[in-house]
Amino acid sequence: MAEISPIPASGELPVGQNPSREMPAMLRMAVDRTKDKERFEHMLKGWINKFSLSLVQSDTKNHIQQLVIEPFLEYILQRSFPYMLIAICVFSGILILVILIFVILLMDYNKSVICPFCDKTFR
Repeated sequence: MAEISPIPASGELPVGQNPSREMPAMLRMAVDRTKDKERFEHMLKGWINKFSLSLVQSDTKNHIQQLVIEPFLEYILQRSFPYMLIAICVFSGILILVILIFVILLMDYNKSVICPFCDKTFR
């Protein structure tokens, strides 16, 4: 078997060397890419499984909760608190106004009206 000389890192071959003659036939064949999608799926599922297993650990959960979730919720509450306060005030005002209107209508409905011209009562 002929000895194969390695290709230099620069990628240039010395003058007179033909890579197709020097390399064995197995290395010259095209790489089979038909199974790449399946390999990638298998590799990705493995990564996802490892990631999900690392999230199940209580240390990781606590770490994520302290460094990500709690600061994020605090930021959201700081930014939205004035708007929630305004919404609560407006809703409370509308609720009180509706109750007052309802009470006034009920009180007026039971009163008898006296006609100033004929002194008769109307209901």
